[in-house]
Amino acid sequence: MLIVPRLRCRAGAEALGEQAGDIQHVGDVYAQTQLAYQKAAQVLAKHDASLSDVVKITAYLLDARSLPEYHRARREAFQDIPPPAHTLLVISALAWPGMLVEVDLTAVVGRQD
Repeated sequence: MLIVPRLRCRAGAEALGEQAGDIQHVGDVYAQTQLAYQKAAQVLAKHDASLSDVVKITAYLLDARSLPEYHRARREAFQDIPPPAHTLLVISALAWPGMLVEVDLTAVVGRQD
């Protein structure tokens, strides 16, 4: 978490458990995406921010065939919030075997829309 006045960056929200390499919801990109956004929201809350403060998402996905499941989970996470700018990259590998998705979020607290 990078802390700059009004700026909050959450890098590497993913479906990891308590131990390094402990992947949750193996094989389920929808559940991994839900967990990643839940974890990101928890970290943002610890720094006086929420998903409604997010202005940019960069997401990394292993398989383009998983796009519908990823987008469904993202829409649910932001269902009552105007969607932020979003970049999605399909890549060949993530940090741990079994990880299917990772998201980085940038939030600006107290912005005027």
